[in-house]
Formats: sequence, C-alpha cells, structure tokens
Amino acid sequence: MKIRKKTKTWLAIAVAGWLSASGSAAAEDQTYYGWGDGSNTGNISDVNWVLDQDYDHYGGHQWFFNAYTQEGTVSNSTLTINGGTYTVDGDTSAGSGKYSNYFYGGFTRNNGSAIGNGIIINDGNFVNKSGTKQSAGIYAGNAMDKGYAASDNYVTVNGGSFEGQTFIAAGLGNRGSDAINNRVTVNDGTFEKGVYLFGARAYSTGNTDNNTVTVKGGTIGGYRAFIWGGKADDGDARSNTVNLAGGAVADLASSESIYKETFTEYEPGDAEFYGGYTLNGNAISNTVNISGGSISTSGTGLVYGGYSRTGNANDNTINVFGGSAASKLTLLGGFAAAGNASGNTINLLGGSGNGEVYLHGGMTMSSTGNATGNKVAIYIPAKLMDVCGGVYLTGNSTDGFGYNITNGGDLRTGNALYLASSGIRANNIYNFETVAFHLPASYQPGSNMLTITGTADTDLTGTRLVLSAAEGASLAQGQTINLISSQGNILYDGQNTGTLKQGISLNYGYTLSNDSHNLQAVLGEAEVNPETKSLVETRAAQAGFLNQGADLLAADGLHQAEKASRTAGTAAAGEWSPFFATQGGKYRYQTGSHVDSRGGSAILGIAREVSNKNGRLLYGLAGEYGKGRYDSYSANLHGKGDSDYAGAALFVRQKDKEGMYYEGSLRAGKTKADYSSRDFTGYAGTPVGYDTNSHYWGAHLGLGKIMSLRQNNELDVSLRYFYSHTGSDSARLSTGETYDFAAVSSHRVRLGAKLTHAFNTESKGYLGAYFEHEFDGDAKAAVAGYSTATPSLKGNSGILEIGWLHQPKNSNFTLNLGVTAACGKQRGAAGKVGLMWKF
Repeated sequence: MKIRKKTKTWLAIAVAGWLSASGSAAAEDQTYYGWGDGSNTGNISDVNWVLDQDYDHYGGHQWFFNAYTQEGTVSNSTLTINGGTYTVDGDTSAGSGKYSNYFYGGFTRNNGSAIGNGIIINDGNFVNKSGTKQSAGIYAGNAMDKGYAASDNYVTVNGGSFEGQTFIAAGLGNRGSDAINNRVTVNDGTFEKGVYLFGARAYSTGNTDNNTVTVKGGTIGGYRAFIWGGKADDGDARSNTVNLAGGAVADLASSESIYKETFTEYEPGDAEFYGGYTLNGNAISNTVNISGGSISTSGTGLVYGGYSRTGNANDNTINVFGGSAASKLTLLGGFAAAGNASGNTINLLGGSGNGEVYLHGGMTMSSTGNATGNKVAIYIPAKLMDVCGGVYLTGNSTDGFGYNITNGGDLRTGNALYLASSGIRANNIYNFETVAFHLPASYQPGSNMLTITGTADTDLTGTRLVLSAAEGASLAQGQTINLISSQGNILYDGQNTGTLKQGISLNYGYTLSNDSHNLQAVLGEAEVNPETKSLVETRAAQAGFLNQGADLLAADGLHQAEKASRTAGTAAAGEWSPFFATQGGKYRYQTGSHVDSRGGSAILGIAREVSNKNGRLLYGLAGEYGKGRYDSYSANLHGKGDSDYAGAALFVRQKDKEGMYYEGSLRAGKTKADYSSRDFTGYAGTPVGYDTNSHYWGAHLGLGKIMSLRQNNELDVSLRYFYSHTGSDSARLSTGETYDFAAVSSHRVRLGAKLTHAFNTESKGYLGAYFEHEFDGDAKAAVAGYSTATPSLKGNSGILEIGWLHQPKNSNFTLNLGVTAACGKQRGAAGKVGLMWKF
C-alpha cells in the first residue's frame, strides 16, 4: 500500500498525547497515513499497514494513523510494526522533551466508533532524544462522542525497545464514548523509562467494561509502571482485568520527575496495578490476577482490584497465584476515596514477598464510608504485615498509607478472614467479623495456624470463629489445634465450643482454650456429618431407575414380544421377530428424605414363539438402555445429577392352553451416575461432586392367569418377584474424601390385575391395578471407617395403569400407548409406548 505523507498537520494535543477538544499546537508535527491524507470522511475498514523503516522528526510529534476518518467508524484495521527506529527531538515553546511518537490502529475524529482494530509490535526502537520523556503512545482504537464505543480493539507487543516513557491503550473512548472488550498483551519488549498500560481509557462520561491487560514477558525499568485493566473519568469501570503472568518490573526509581496525566493520581507508589479505576464513577467486579513475574521497586508496589475517587468500589477481586515481590507491596481489594468499598476479595494462593506485604480487603478515605463484606483468604504460609478487612485511610506511612481501623462508618460487618495454611505470620489482623481456620491436608499436629508478630493487642471481641479441615489432615480426639499465637494480648469473648468440619464428612466437637497470648481448640469425638446422606441418595436413585427398566421388560416388553412373534390372528409361526418398548416419566422415591427421578427407558429385542404340548413357549433377547436426571432433597441440601444404564436381557414365558402363564428374565449391564451439590455447610456455592459406575444384574419370576369374561373383556391376574443388584463402588469426592458405596440389593413383590376390553377387532383398552412391596433397597456408604445415614427404597407402593392397544386390520404394525401412576413409597407417573412390526 502506498504511504501518503502530510507535513505540518495541526492537531490539538494534550501533554500526554491524548487528543484535546480545542486549542492549537505550538510546534510542527509530522503525520503519516496508512490510507488517505487525513481528510477522509465516512466509515473505513480493513486497512493494513506495515512499518519497518526509520522515521526521525525534530520540533514536533510524529503521528502514524493506520486508518483515519474525520467522521465515521473505523474497523478491522491493523498496524504492524516489524522494525525501524522512530525518533523525536527538539526544544520549543512546548518545553524540552515534550514530543513523542503516536501510533493509531484506527482513529475517528468525530461521531464514530473504533471496532476490532489492532496494533502488533514485533520489533522497533522508539526514541525521545530528550531522554526521560515519552517516546511512544500506542493506541489501537480511538472512538469519539457519546453513543459510540471503542470495542474489541487490541495491542500485542512481541518485542521492541522503548527508550522513553511509553503509553499503550487498546481502546480510547473520547468525549463520552465507551470502551468495551479491548485487550493489551505484552509478550516481550524493553521499557526503559517506565510504562503506562491501559486495556482501555474512557474520558468524560464513558464507561470501561470487560477490558484486559495481560503481561507475559518483557522488562519494565526506569521510573514507574502503571497498569489499568480499564480506566474512566466520570463513567464506571466494570469487569476489567489485569493479568500479570510474567516479565519483570525492576529498578524503578521514584526520584525522577515523571509525567502525570492531568491528575496527580499516581502517588504514592512506584508500581501500581488496577483492575478497574474511575475518578467519579463506580469500580465494580474488576480483577487482578498475578501468576508470575517479579516486582522490584525503590518504593511501594500497589495492587487495586478496583479504585474509585468519588464513587464506590464493590465486588472486586485480587488473585495471587505466583510471582515475587522484592519490595513493599500493598494489596487492596477495593479502594473508595469518598464512597464505600464492600464485597471485595483478596485470594493469596502463591507467590513470595519480602515480608512487607499488606492486605486490605476494603479501604475508604471517607470519615463515614463503609468497608464491609470483604474477604481476605490466605492459602500459603505467608509472611505479612497488617491484614485488614476494612480500613480508613488518613495519610502517608511506611507502607504507602497511614490508616485507622475505625471511622464514623462501618469497617467490620461481614468482613471475613480465611486462613487455609499453617505457618502464616502477620503483624496483626483487624476488622474481621469472622475468622475461619481451615487446616490443610499438610497440617501437622503442634504447628501454629497464625502467629501474630506485632506486640499490639489482637482484638477479636465479637468475632465468630469457624474451624474446618481438609481430607487428609491429621486429626484425632483430644488433639490440640494451635489457632493463634501472639506476642501481644489476644482479646476474645466469643463461643467456647463449636464444631470442626473435616471436608464435608466428619464433624469434630471442640472446646476453646485461651490465655492472653494463645488461642487453641481441643478436639472431641468425630461423628459423621448427617448432610452426607445426600451423597448416598444417588445410589438409591440408581437402584430405582434400574427397577423401572425391569418393570418395562416384564410388563410391556414381554407383551410386545408376544405380539411380535405371532402373525396377527393366527397361531405361533415360529419366526424371530423384532419388538420395541419405551417409557418415560417422573417418579419420587421416599427414602427417608426423597429423590425425584425423571427419564426414560427403552428395550429393543427379538422374540420367537413356538407351540408345545401345553401351549406356547415365548423366548428371546433384548438390549436395554435408560437415561435420566434426578434431584435429591435431604434436610436443607439439594443434590442433582445424571444416571444411565445399558445392558442386555434374556426372557422366557410359557403360556398354557388354560390361560396360565409362567415367566422369567435375566438382565445385566453397567450403570453410571454423577452427583453435585452446592449446599454443604462451609461449601456454600462451591460444587461438591463425584462420579460412580457399577455393574448391575437382575432377575424376575412371575406367574399369572388370563381369564376370558363376558362382553369382550379379559382379566389378567399376576404375581411377580423382582430382584436387582447394583454393584459396589468407591468414589473420590471433589473435596478429596473417598466414599465406599456398598452394593444395593432390591427385592420386590408385585401383585395385581389388569382388565382388557376389546372395542373392536383393531382396538383394545386396558386398566390395571397393583400392589408392590420393596423388602430392601438400602443404599449404604462409609467414609474414613464411619457409616453414613442410609436412604432406603423399602416400603409399599400402589400402581395404576391405563392404556390402549391398536392393531389395524391386515397390518403387521401394533401400537401400545399407556400411562402408569404410582403412590406410596414410589410416587409419580410415566407414559409408555410399545411398537411392533412383523416382517
């Protein structure tokens, strides 16, 4: 593509390089276009420009516009920089070193959006000869005016050397336009004088939503490193993300005079990371993830999940999975200078620090502001300074903040500290309404969960303690758990007894023992958590579902097989014929609690009927399959899952000339099920589940008599016995516990009668009633040698059926439609369909 060059282009530029709405430049700028000459209007798309040459300009800015329009939308255009040196220099009335190189993937000046534009930097050298000032501004998409948006734009940095301060934003929303779904990715590169990375930047009333910055590599040195997932002025910053996965922030010095963009918001730290930032809006549901890389500064590193100057900072999250900090580091889940900081979370799951790490769930600068409902969770044996649920910022201190633990608002309600490792050390803990201790699987008797290294009092007045342990933690009756050991006094006035939950399965009663410097729990006897009955309901549901398959085979399956094996209206022909039967519905099993099962079963087989001296002998084989879902309800727990089975069956029926018949079947196969619940105490909202599979087999025996009555009626009286066996299995829960599920055996007897009326030679209707008793059906399980509660199918049920048989005259097709309903131990209804085609 031909490069069109226009010199002395007059644009109004603020000192940061952002486009201003008014004013005139004091120097001559150099402007290059990937397409057009800057006078273009209307929408522009699919402009792709590659730069790999040297560009040098004295006395002004250098501008590189890949796709540019005076008015309209720019979209799907990409600027790729593969090399070259880009240099600015000069002393003018604008001030020494105020110039920079600016690169835009897509730029609209008025009334337009910037959608799907990109800048890819593979190599290049970006220079400001004045040394310390900005050398590059890199912006993938620039939108203008309210009602428009910079969306789905991206910047990818794979290399290059940036010798001055560098500004990078994937999306710019100017004059009230929003910035949505933009992303910056830094894989490599050297930033010698500091860097300012924005997933998106919105001015005026524009919002920043769902923008992302990801740093995987590269080196940031010089003065300061600032990263914003999304930054807004008067709009909201919502659901933006910063991912620090690699690279190094090193040798930052705070003594240099650095650039400030209109506001002095960059103090007091040298390295600052914001999931979402807004001056006058709300910072909501933003996230910072740190999984790698290193931070080394001469000052303080600051990490904010969400930051708001005059609004609220709520529901923001910081996750630390790895990485290292060789300098002071402060993590703030949510910061609200004039508002509330509530519902924020810090999860410390990995990484390393130098011992000067502060954790604040929520912070406010308002004397009446609230910092409530915040959570700080520590999963590693970290060495920390103060850990606070909510604090009130008052001034500067050695950690970058001077703060109080009280103000005229609420800094405590709903704040929770979750300690999931032994060996945690902290200067002190403040403003937590709940402190939860979770003993990890690696916990060793005698180790301290939390050691307070400061000498000030640890005030736990009115604090609720929660104790739990992971599967595998070494626990025993009479054991002493060291919860808190402190250099200062521990002030505690809460409960003296409670229950420690190990996983979801075992409950240990405990008694608290405390003196002025130690808080301990002494364990009592272990008991099985009654909630675990919910886990075993799955096995009862499996057994009940398999029984439905047995019922289908014994009743409708044999009936369809008998019809299929005979030519309509004649005696047995001795041929093999196919048949099919299916049913589907919903049943409730009363198991001490109850299980709702819904699904369908089907059999497909072949049958043959031959004549003998006593009557007719029917035999055959079939494949069976069933699939369904279940919901179990035990106390306050709701469990759910899927269940299915697949197998084969053999069957036989002898029907005498007097109407007596004798029948039996054998069936075997494999059944699978899964389970999930989010309702276990201590795991609310977290799925607890397992998968199980077992072999099954079953049999049935039956006898009956069919009697002809007057007025085209026929009565079938029958007695059947059913046995099914679901094999044992061991399953590992998602929480780590292993459950040993015993085999489930079902013994049922069913007695009843069915009346059939022939409407004509083609159609019949039938009505049946049965009584059934289940003798067993117990579903048993054990965990860690302890038996759980046992749901059972044992009990009585009443069953009604009604249906219609249709076989058109001179047709090989037979249709059976019916409905079955049950009450008692088994409740519910099912529809059934039987099909036969005589070949």
